[in-house]
Amino acid sequence: MKSVTRVVIILTIRKPCLSLGEAYNRLMLFDSLIQHRDLILSIGIFSLTFVGIVFEVFDKAVVAISGAILLLLLGVLSFEQAIESINFEIVALLGAMMIIVEIAQESGLFTMLNFKLAKYSKGNPFLIFCFLLW
Repeated sequence: MKSVTRVVIILTIRKPCLSLGEAYNRLMLFDSLIQHRDLILSIGIFSLTFVGIVFEVFDKAVVAISGAILLLLLGVLSFEQAIESINFEIVALLGAMMIIVEIAQESGLFTMLNFKLAKYSKGNPFLIFCFLLW
């Protein structure tokens, strides 16, 4: 409690128009900001990353990796927490889907489906939409 009193007295001395209650409130606000440092940093990094991805300032992967590295370097996340938060099953599923789509694209499956869809719908956009929903 002595250190809080000293800080309040110092704040009061530097700015004489500041009452003791106002100085204490400012100190508590500053203390609250320090306690929520990780939250403030993570929201800021997320916002910068989101803006970087939306406006495509750099490549999306570079922006996302940079955000993750900043979280690690600033101590918001530990390396163990970062590894635990990765769902490797989803990463494997996405990787397998990308491989299947690449094989289907190279084999011409999507081109064939496009021609068949255009043939059966006779170019009617509504029928194409209905075929895609089906």
